[in-house]
Amino acid sequence: MLLILTVAASGCSDDAADTPGPDDGTVIIEQGRVDNPDDDPNTDEPVEDFPDLKDKATVEDLVTAQSKINSYYFEQTLEYPDGHVFMQVWYKDGKMKLVSSVDGYGLNETYYDYNTRTITTYSPGSGSAYQSSFDIDSSDAPDNPLLDNYSDYEIVGSETVNRQYCMIFKTDTDDLLWVGTKYGFPVQVEFTDSLGTRLTATYKNVSINSVEDSDVNLPAAVQITSY
Repeated sequence: MLLILTVAASGCSDDAADTPGPDDGTVIIEQGRVDNPDDDPNTDEPVEDFPDLKDKATVEDLVTAQSKINSYYFEQTLEYPDGHVFMQVWYKDGKMKLVSSVDGYGLNETYYDYNTRTITTYSPGSGSAYQSSFDIDSSDAPDNPLLDNYSDYEIVGSETVNRQYCMIFKTDTDDLLWVGTKYGFPVQVEFTDSLGTRLTATYKNVSINSVEDSDVNLPAAVQITSY
């Protein structure tokens, strides 16, 4: 489900990347906010209402909550014997930005456009980027929680993870998803990568409906080469 091989094979630069590393394990999910017309920050209201039904939630409730998400941000760390892959993901309205590094080295930025089915790779500071097509159904495609159709999955249990009540789903590829009942967004995933390694990863520092357009767009000055 995750972009493993491309990230791990990108290699390491001579200097550590100037990017945050894994946090202390705290998982925070917060909802974005929008200013009211009176511009009084003390009266800001949530963008959407996400009631948490916990153990009373149905699959339909999770699907409804998921449908209210138009943007998200999360961090994830994949632990391999020879290094830790750290990722930050921003998504909004069909566009995704993925920043990855291996133990703080080899910083890479990848931009996915689900509307045009293109992928653009960019090394910060180079001033140029390379664009090609990508298949959203490919095993190399990044993890996009909004593409999960919980109605197609098998419910195998429930559990509270990091103070969030979750419904546990098993996908048709034998992945396990711990989906929070409030936002219909994953809290944890267990999956097998393309090398046959079974991994568990947590969605950390998640923010819902607070991503800006600038977070998912390539800098305007970068020259794109298509191939």
